[in-house]
Amino acid sequence: MEALSPANQLSPPPADLTFPFGLVGFALACETALVDVIFHDALTGFSDHYFKFGPTTPGDPATEQWYDFGGASRAGNVWTLTLADNALGDASGDNGIINDPGGPARAVLPVPSIGSVSLLILALLLLLVAGRHLAAVPVAARLQTRRRTKP
Repeated sequence: MEALSPANQLSPPPADLTFPFGLVGFALACETALVDVIFHDALTGFSDHYFKFGPTTPGDPATEQWYDFGGASRAGNVWTLTLADNALGDASGDNGIINDPGGPARAVLPVPSIGSVSLLILALLLLLVAGRHLAAVPVAARLQTRRRTKP
C-alpha cells in the first residue's frame, strides 16, 4: 500500500473535488477482495464519496477518468472497498491483479461573487437609506448631538 498524490495521476482530478487525505494505491494479486482502508485521526473532513481514477469500462484504457466509486462504504474513519479483477474499481484490467488508486473526496464549493453592476446598485441603495435616515432626523437634533460631544 502506498500514498499517492491526485496530481500525479494521468489526468488531474476535477477542479470541484479535493482529496483531503490524498489517495491510497495498492496492487492485490487476487480475483476479488474486500479491503478496509483506515484513515487514523481523520474523523472530520469526510464525505460519503470515494473517488477513483481508472477505466469506467473495465479493461478499456480509453475510458480512464475520475469517477465516484459505488463499491465503497464508510463507517467513521474506515472505508470498506469491494473489489474484483477486471471490474469497475480495478485500474489494470483482466490480469489477476487488482490495482486501486483512489480516496475519499470532498466537493469544493464555489465562492459566490458579485458583479460590478450589482455592487453599484447596492451602493446606491445604501446611499438612499442613509439619505432617508438623515432627512428623518431634525436638524436641531443633529446640532444638539454635535454640541454634547464637543469637549
